[in-house]
Amino acid sequence: MTSHFIDRFARRAQDISRHQQPSPSSGAPLGPASAATSSREQVEQRELAGERDDDCAFCGIVAHEEPARKVYEDDLCIAFFDIYPIRPAHTLLIPKAHYERVPHLPDDLSAHLGRIMPRLCRALGRAMEQPDMNIVSNQGYAQVVPHIHFHLVPAPRRAGHAPRRGGLAFQNREELDDETADLLAQRIRDELAKEAEGTADQTSSPQNGRGRL
Repeated sequence: MTSHFIDRFARRAQDISRHQQPSPSSGAPLGPASAATSSREQVEQRELAGERDDDCAFCGIVAHEEPARKVYEDDLCIAFFDIYPIRPAHTLLIPKAHYERVPHLPDDLSAHLGRIMPRLCRALGRAMEQPDMNIVSNQGYAQVVPHIHFHLVPAPRRAGHAPRRGGLAFQNREELDDETADLLAQRIRDELAKEAEGTADQTSSPQNGRGRL
């Protein structure tokens, strides 16, 4: 898995390097600093435009070229399980368009993600019988995939104890177990469907359209 991402990042670096080579018809050659700045700007312009990155694993999932266990999908975003979950039902919410960071998101897409996230959190909390969770989005630092994604990680439950608050519980990640993951994903999809139909036990109703489960 790690080598898969390294290969993608290496190809992106090569893409930047190719843009650093001045065109024969471009007149006077650019200096090293100017060439590097120009190449970086070209790559960032593509990222800011929301265009697909062929070296992005999440763009591959959006295009159905990479496998993923989806729990939600609509025209603008998709949610699926992390293949190396911190805890069971660790879910990722991403926009379908390729943007690397939150500041890059257009306002309308950002608003849509903001509407979908509470629905996912409610469904995840009911499916896991645990309303507490971590919601995290790494921006550059510790961001493994350069396609914005929000981690929704259910808090741990301990038999005979209330859910833990005010601390961190670090656990080693393990590869997703197919049978367990299928069961959890179906629970979440069922809860999303109940909410869309207005039959879920909730304090507020969803707004603005329905997605595909």
